[in-house]
Formats: sequence, C-alpha cells, structure tokens
Amino acid sequence: MKVVVHDYGGYPFIFDISKELARKGCNVYHIFSSSSGSPSANFKNVTNLTVLDLGKDLEQIDKNSFVKRFKYENSYGELISRKIDELKPDIVFSSNTPLLAQKKIADICSQNGVFFVHWLQDLLSIAAKNVIKKKNHFLGLAIGYYFEKIEKYCFEKANHIISISDDFTKILLDWGVSKNKITKIENWSNLEDLPLRPKINDFSLKHNLTDTFNIVYSGTLGMKQNPSVIINTANKLRGNAKVKFVIVAIGAGVEYIKEEIQKQQLDNILLLPLQPFSELPNVLASGDLLIGMLDYDASVYCVPSKVLTYYCSGRPSLLVLSKENLAARTTLENGLGFVIEPNNIDELYTLINKLVESPLQLEEYGKKARDYAELNFSSEKIIDHFIKIIDRVKI
Repeated sequence: MKVVVHDYGGYPFIFDISKELARKGCNVYHIFSSSSGSPSANFKNVTNLTVLDLGKDLEQIDKNSFVKRFKYENSYGELISRKIDELKPDIVFSSNTPLLAQKKIADICSQNGVFFVHWLQDLLSIAAKNVIKKKNHFLGLAIGYYFEKIEKYCFEKANHIISISDDFTKILLDWGVSKNKITKIENWSNLEDLPLRPKINDFSLKHNLTDTFNIVYSGTLGMKQNPSVIINTANKLRGNAKVKFVIVAIGAGVEYIKEEIQKQQLDNILLLPLQPFSELPNVLASGDLLIGMLDYDASVYCVPSKVLTYYCSGRPSLLVLSKENLAARTTLENGLGFVIEPNNIDELYTLINKLVESPLQLEEYGKKARDYAELNFSSEKIIDHFIKIIDRVKI
C-alpha cells in the first residue's frame, strides 16, 4: 500500500503516524512545507518512509498579506497536486492544509481514483471569516462565504474525514456530512520525543531562568493566540521580580510582543526565537507554568495541539481561552492545569500570584499531566484508527 501523509505544517505528532504506517509495512511518503513557518518535526528517512519538503525552494509564507497568501497557497496547491499525480498513491491523508491547496489535492485524488482523507485540524473558513471581520465586517462575510464553499467542497470530495473533536464533528453533521464518513481521532503528542527534564537544565542555565517563576509559551504565536494577554499580564506583574514570561515562538504575534516590550519597557518578558525540536524538552522543563491562549472566536474553530505537548513535559498548563474549547475541558476535567476565560486579566493576575506560592499544587498538576499523556498518547492505539481507514481502500 502506497500512502501519502501530507502535513503542510510539518508537525511532530503527524510524523508519528507516517513512522508507524511505515513500520506496518506501508510505503509512506511524508510531505510537508518548511516554508509554512510552523514548528517542524525532527524529520528523517527510515525503512519504507521517504520525507519530502515541498517548501525548501519557496519563500516563507507572508500571512499578513491576504493577496500574497492567496497566491502562495494557490501555487502550493499546484505543487502538491503535481507531486501526488507523480507518486500515484493508493491513499492520501492531508492535514493542516490551506483550503485553496486542499481543494487541488481533493481534485487530483478524485481524477486519479486515489482515496482522499481530509484530516480536519481547524475549520479554516470560520477562521478566515472571523479574522477578516475584525478588520472589515463585510469583506469578512464575503471571504468567509467564499472559503466556506471551498471547505464544504473538500468535505464532499473526501472519501473520509478525520475530525479531532466532537465539536468539529457536530459542525460537519450540521453541514450535511454523513456520520459514516467521519472518524474522530483526537490529537496527541509523542512521549518519546519529550522526556521529562529538570528545571535546571542547559536552556534555563543559559538564559538565567533557574531562580525565577517562569511562565513559558512555545510554538506558533499568531494574533488569534491573543498575545495581548501576555503583555497586559506582564504589565500588571512588573512589580513582582520573581515572575518572568518566556516566549519561544514564531509568528505575527512575536512582532507585536517585541514592539510592546519596547513601548512599555517590560523587563519581565524574555522573547526568543523558536528553538530546535531537540531542545523543546528543556524549554518546557524550564517553566513552572506553560501558557496557551486563544481569543473567543478562535476557540470555536481551533484546538491548540501545543497543550498536548505541554502535558508530556510534566508541567501544569495555564490556558486563557473559552472553557468550552476541547483543550480547556480536558485540562479541567483531568486536573492538568488551570483555565481562565479570555481577557480576564485581573483573574489571571490573581491566579498567577497565588500559584507562585503553591509549588506543591503545581507539582501535583504536573504529575497528573504526564500521567494523562502516558495513558492516552500511545501510538500503537492511535495507529489502529488509521489502519481501519486504510482498510476502506481495499473494500
């Protein structure tokens, strides 16, 4: 069985699936784009597995320009569809893919009789509408309508859909997608790549983080992640010399934070570029709390997978997002951290001050987080869901 796993963003947990399918004897091509600007896995070829980077010769996507982004995503769609046509796989899993490119993947799979699996990570048409509406209400509605048509088209053309949450599944059903066409597979993180590390490690020593109370953010930081939460909270905490925000990130939100640090003269935020994947365990271990944020609108169409990585680190999560979001529900229901509704800075400030003086509670929540990851993030269990989908190709 020849399998293409296409993950535009190049995320580590999706590469796990390619490795597991290769171990099961499938001939796997794992395709990603390094020009996406997303954190990438530690890619390497192994038996039955070939890694292809379609973004190595492309300029990094400019997410701040709608016109440039439109052209880029359309061009990337042509590039990936040509590669699929060349490889002629039996099945394609495509995840984290811009809608213009996903449509081209759906079309080439349909033309060639390739079983196409739309792996739904974000509801991108809702995202586009909500983001653009904040700048121009009517333009947001128009673009949202346009992208909703494309997204629904991709769902219609897909032979099967992987949904990462019941919330997404409900929207799919409301949009007329057959229940028999959907498999729910929640995201996970790779425990093997995220061993437990002590707070005092090479990263924390290098950046003088061993004696401070560190609130760490790691990953992509766009505007939907509501970076103003960090600025506003850091401003209120500037009198507490013990607390430091450590932002290790890439994205539009980084520029915003950099500007605000200078404007407000904030010395309790350490802003660093994204570190190599091999350094991630040390980055997370340097934190006493690991923070994740989403504004209210983004909580509808996005489930932050970084939180699952946080669980693996054995540190409690501090989430500033809607309590209806899957990540928030999982964190609260299992005692893995704390959740504050967006923009409630006073409550967040009070909680942080309380937790600075509660090391035993943080240790307890961190242990529960790691235990949760060890119980639920078994690649052997997860791969069975994908094998069942692949078996549909043989019917």
